[in-house]
Amino acid sequence: MNYFAHATLVLPMGRPPLTAGSILPDLIRYAGARRTHRPAPWNGTDAGPQHGEPLADLADGIRSHLEADAAFHTSTSFVSLMQELMTFTRREVPILADHWTRWLLPHVAAELVLDRLLVRADPAGAEACYEAIRWLHDSDVLPTVCEGYDVDVPVTRAVLAQWVSNRRLHSYDTFDGLAFAVERSLGVFGRPVFAPGERGALEAVADRAEALMGDPHRLLPMVKRRRR
Repeated sequence: MNYFAHATLVLPMGRPPLTAGSILPDLIRYAGARRTHRPAPWNGTDAGPQHGEPLADLADGIRSHLEADAAFHTSTSFVSLMQELMTFTRREVPILADHWTRWLLPHVAAELVLDRLLVRADPAGAEACYEAIRWLHDSDVLPTVCEGYDVDVPVTRAVLAQWVSNRRLHSYDTFDGLAFAVERSLGVFGRPVFAPGERGALEAVADRAEALMGDPHRLLPMVKRRRR
């Protein structure tokens, strides 16, 4: 799952720190964080933040992110979608199938297309995500977050500001924005950017993913909420 799919699960609770936490594991890696998919690093003791406090809400959002990813990636609907996309890629756009591992690019492209469809269905929710990341950018808890992930505060603030100013969630609605996001995401995992001729093939994969998804909400997992 990508940014907005994660946020969709917690947005009804109306708490910006919770929303920011649900996005954070995927976003803070661009500030140089490693091992981002783990429980909140500031939340491992009994003396940690209490329910309703910003750091506690951030930690709950991170927990939602981890639980949602685990449920999503093993769900019947997502596994079926991936099988369809991998077959399509191999048969219809072999330039991608030959260059990438058979599952990685379809996986990343599908998650970005899922965000594209969810943002179209809930534009107000996307704006709430931008507000949540603005809150984190300006918050006095950001240094604690950065210390927990061992990243630089100014660098992290720059990453957060750019995500908002570029309206990253809306960028997936254009092909260039989608291609940039796939290239950036795969680059983080040590993969090269697209070779000449591959971007057009990616468009075909994205179109196929969108056609297969139908109602994007059916792909979203159920995640239990836990109070402290």
